[in-house]
Amino acid sequence: FGMTVEPVTPQVARRLQLPNGRGGAVVSDVDPLGAAAQGGIAPGDVILSINGRAVTSADDSIRTLMAAVLQDQGYHVLTAGDGIQALQQLQLHKGPCHLVVTDVIMPRMKSSVLVEGVKVMQPTARILYMSGYAGETLETSGIHEDTPFLQKPFLPSTLIEKVQEILKAEQ
Repeated sequence: FGMTVEPVTPQVARRLQLPNGRGGAVVSDVDPLGAAAQGGIAPGDVILSINGRAVTSADDSIRTLMAAVLQDQGYHVLTAGDGIQALQQLQLHKGPCHLVVTDVIMPRMKSSVLVEGVKVMQPTARILYMSGYAGETLETSGIHEDTPFLQKPFLPSTLIEKVQEILKAEQ
């Protein structure tokens, strides 16, 4: 999306007079050619909600933006904060899951374990990995040249194109 976000620190939350326990994200960097800059987002901006949904963390803001972009394209999107939540969502979901978008490095579960669980419940589901890491970190996580992958940061149009590419290959 052409921006880097960091969690709202307790000091920033106090300065903004946020209710106790309320989180959000602070924009720390913006690509001048990216969608965020085109939308008027600047370093120092604080993201508290997206499309009326409260943002509780920096990761939550990116996840919410990605979901909004895909929903605007007509996709049905389930979101989860980590691998455990993702597997729970998938278990409760009625019907097929065509694509899972996951970060390579995430809290509480390795992406490889998530993918194993996905494949048990939805054997035909495709996987799209994304990461801000590169090189050896990706290789040790099982990401190779032929693995569907998005390098962070990426533009909304890049996300849409990659999702369409993967889903078309499925047919």
